[in-house]
Amino acid sequence: MYRLRRDVRLNFTPDAATGGSGHAGVPAVDSPAIQLTVGVTLAGEPDKVSGYLIDIKAVDDAVRRLAFARLSDAILFRRLALPGLAAMTFDFLKDAWPGRQVERIELAMSPYQYSAVIAGEPSVTQLSHRFEFSAAHRLHNPDLSEEENRQMFGKCNNPAGHGHNYEVAVTLVGTPDLAGRLVSTVDLERLVEEHAISKVDHKHLNEQVPAFAELNPSVEYIARVIYGWLKEPLKTGNASLRSVTVWETPKTSCEYSENADKASAAVRIV
Repeated sequence: MYRLRRDVRLNFTPDAATGGSGHAGVPAVDSPAIQLTVGVTLAGEPDKVSGYLIDIKAVDDAVRRLAFARLSDAILFRRLALPGLAAMTFDFLKDAWPGRQVERIELAMSPYQYSAVIAGEPSVTQLSHRFEFSAAHRLHNPDLSEEENRQMFGKCNNPAGHGHNYEVAVTLVGTPDLAGRLVSTVDLERLVEEHAISKVDHKHLNEQVPAFAELNPSVEYIARVIYGWLKEPLKTGNASLRSVTVWETPKTSCEYSENADKASAAVRIV
């Protein structure tokens, strides 16, 4: 199976604007505007003559033709929240490319907040929001000898510990309300700060966070612990916690979910 993702950047402003190359969004604007990136993931087999799964111009055209005006109205006048916009856009585009399966439609306000609808779950919408914290840790297993620990963890076994600037993506899933929300962003940020970030930020995880007193604070276990802290606080009438992803470096991350079918495999690139 081949999957192709195409990002289409759209600018929304009350001012009249036309044209634009598309790289900075269409239409071209001079004044500050609301920009959304529509990420379209299509699946299928490439054409034997062109080698294309689909001509990307056909993706751009359909997004601009079928979704732009409706999104503009929903953003500028109805002020629909991001999850509602994603659900609406999925409905507009799910049949836009005959012969190609729409697997995922994602709307991103920035690299730090996006919402998505997946073809296998068209009745629910995902919302992901990123956070950050700084912390120190030491990777060490007390059941191993000092030499075995050094061989297994290398520099990460430094007795004084070492630090990371972590990023955390919290992903909720549910059905948007009439305003298009799964949860208020203000409430989401407050709850994640209270129940997770405040417990680990500028802490030595092994020494100052009870959850890691006997649990090696690898990126895998950090993701699991934060998921456990947030599972109950983030239950709302419309949404629940789907997964937590933690990056300890831009190259090393792990996603944790209690539903194994929905969790991505950990990515560990040293």
